[in-house]
Amino acid sequence: MKETFPESTIEQILTTDYPKLDKNRIEKLLEIIDKKGDIDYTRGIKAQLAYFNPELLSSINITNLQDDIIRVLEKRREMESLPELTNFNGLPFRIYDSHRHSCNAIKNYLKSSGDYITIIRLDAHPDLQEPGYSIQRNNYLSHLLHDKEIGSRIIEVINVLPVLESMEELQNEIKEESRFNLFQFFKTYCGRFVGKTSVFDFPLGELPEIYGPTIIDVDIDFFEEARTYPVIGGYIEMPDSKDGNGEDFIKTNQELIQFHPAVAANILRERVMDPSAIYIATERCWRNRLFHHKIEYDFLKGLID
Repeated sequence: MKETFPESTIEQILTTDYPKLDKNRIEKLLEIIDKKGDIDYTRGIKAQLAYFNPELLSSINITNLQDDIIRVLEKRREMESLPELTNFNGLPFRIYDSHRHSCNAIKNYLKSSGDYITIIRLDAHPDLQEPGYSIQRNNYLSHLLHDKEIGSRIIEVINVLPVLESMEELQNEIKEESRFNLFQFFKTYCGRFVGKTSVFDFPLGELPEIYGPTIIDVDIDFFEEARTYPVIGGYIEMPDSKDGNGEDFIKTNQELIQFHPAVAANILRERVMDPSAIYIATERCWRNRLFHHKIEYDFLKGLID
């Protein structure tokens, strides 16, 4: 049955011209958000699941999908069998809100283990500015790599882009179409040294097999369109149309999801051979309010299924 919101339109609920806090309007907004918390992913994002589903992979009509999905699924079909997935059960694990907490988590791991590690980062932001910037300002990775005590024990950092196909194929498309120009954002740090550490970035689908002690460091904003400013409590995107239709409101926000969390979890389990720990930042102040719970749930579930 189609849901409608006759008492008030979305536009009325979200108007910013409030003379005062309006309890009734806020309650209506929260009701919509709660009801829509389990909505489905867009068709293109759902198609990514075929990458890890042999039955779906063999039966899906890939000709109706986007070019990038077609290419990776065709490559996948050429494989005789799908790789086994690493069991992450029992890994040291931490989950917190701000990604800056990864700095101490990784430092403590290095101090206690003596390992030389690779860090694989799923994050919509590189968190790698000049060392003088505060760690609170999206800069924890710079503080780690320039730390005289432990920086030299981080062999490499792999920043991962939320796409399946190769960088060369995506380069022009991302330059032209991405609102926040993710390619340029990451390109600054691609294939260079920071301190004594090599820093690379890969599309998630092109991530090579990684051997040796590896820390998986995730910011869940990886799955959603990146924001370059903090909005406390999460942002909500208004649709272009002003008809106040609830479905338009949901569709507009749903389209900001870039990558299926379950696919990302499976690719990590397929490519990371010797995981040492996994740290997850929810970073809700940067993220699409309507999808907090669903994306977190689907990613965590993918790590243990």
